[in-house]
Amino acid sequence: MKRAAFLLLFLLLACEEKIAPATTVKRNAPLRIGMDLWAGFYPLMLADELGYLKEGGVRVEIKIPADTSGMVRDFTANRFDGICCSLADVVIATRDTPDLKMTLFSDMSEGADHLIACPGLAADAPLKGLRFSTHTGSFGELFIADFLKKKGLTFKDISLVHVDAADAPEVMKSGKVDVVHTWSPYSEKAVEAGGRIIANSKECPGLICDGLILRQETLNVRQAEWRHLHASWYRALDWWQKNPDTGNKVILAYLTKMAKTSGDTRLMLKLEDISTDGIRLISLAEARKAMKDGGSLESTSRIYVDHFNATGHITRLPEVKNMIDDTLLP
Repeated sequence: MKRAAFLLLFLLLACEEKIAPATTVKRNAPLRIGMDLWAGFYPLMLADELGYLKEGGVRVEIKIPADTSGMVRDFTANRFDGICCSLADVVIATRDTPDLKMTLFSDMSEGADHLIACPGLAADAPLKGLRFSTHTGSFGELFIADFLKKKGLTFKDISLVHVDAADAPEVMKSGKVDVVHTWSPYSEKAVEAGGRIIANSKECPGLICDGLILRQETLNVRQAEWRHLHASWYRALDWWQKNPDTGNKVILAYLTKMAKTSGDTRLMLKLEDISTDGIRLISLAEARKAMKDGGSLESTSRIYVDHFNATGHITRLPEVKNMIDDTLLP
């Protein structure tokens, strides 16, 4: 009789297991978030350090990989619950995760991205035939394309080399490329090594947009936590803008702690490196306007979709309206 009862219980549990949807999302674990080393994403660190996240019972585990491509791959492989990166990376990531969402609009680059000529390249040197480095398959391609178009050139006139922004200063020293694309704080290191800025993102306004991207799975399971995180982000942003000097010190301490824990020397910055020069931080009101149906983020997304489709980086066109989701905004 006991054996029969045990067998019945086993069958019921087995049936329940088959019916229950599989999920890789752990409800009580910290939200795993990857981000580029970029000042537009620092409000998340402030929200954590100032205790805003904790007030809503939200814990985060933030990582800053050196390789953006690797971060996106980890995201689509479920090793991150969300990532902070460019809108262009959203488009590329839809190749593996069609139902992802950009749920928070953090900033626009308006001068903080640079094209830097390597030492020895004369100011009057012809651009045709030069080797330009960027993180291929991302917004750097469009940044370079815009620069070339203004010079009457196209990608056919140059060579494009894949180099991550974090590696650009070292690659520049190697002589393997002629012009590098990178951003602050890596740009400063490239200039210190003898590089010369020849263009910046202020010359292509509205093209480089950044934010937080989530997978639909984790959004469904932990929506309340994500909603509180979004509110905390903009609360921290407001506090930072009212207390810039104190905020910069808090961010520096946060990054230093991360550097010591991970052993990543890239994160050992100086206080002057914590800068939003050339970065337009997006307010909540601006985000609501840009992320609504027919807003500016949709228009920019279409530019990226058209480019990456034409260059073969994507073969299935994502539905732009489904990529932008403003429902978590406070």
